[in-house]
Amino acid sequence: MDVEPKPTADLDPGLTLADVLKVVRPALTATFDHDGSPDHGARLLGCFVLVSAFPRYLRETPERVRELLEQVVPESVFDPERMGAEEVFRAARAEFWSLPGWHPIRGVFRRELPRALVAPWEDYSTVVRREAPALPDESKIRRLEGGRALLGREGQVPLLLEPEEGNGGQMRLSHNIA
Repeated sequence: MDVEPKPTADLDPGLTLADVLKVVRPALTATFDHDGSPDHGARLLGCFVLVSAFPRYLRETPERVRELLEQVVPESVFDPERMGAEEVFRAARAEFWSLPGWHPIRGVFRRELPRALVAPWEDYSTVVRREAPALPDESKIRRLEGGRALLGREGQVPLLLEPEEGNGGQMRLSHNIA
């Protein structure tokens, strides 16, 4: 039987590490414009993308991920207190869940967490049960013309949700409304 090999990394196998580094480098050194302090969220997401570029056997335990991070993240940026294996995966999940789904008939829903955002040493159902955020309040959704919707968030910029083509009318984040 002729079977295609299963990709060993969670990124497109056609990408090279150089391609990944071009995109990730600015995230690893990201700072906030208003005060120049490190943007730890962006830096953790950069670490997640870097780690995802390597074969799964190199990131099967927290210790191996930590070793990998120490090797690939520039020493001037690596923060051993904040850039642990668990923190990297948790930050990626938090970012994923910060963008709610919305369907004009079903309303607000939580999208299924991609398995790549759960570390090999973690149990998928436990992670979802422990970390999935509460759904946004339906009363904060205002329908707009053209099938779009606006999700108001207290103390934050509203999110514009637009229907995705070929996705059964599901809504996706378009952009923040400034």
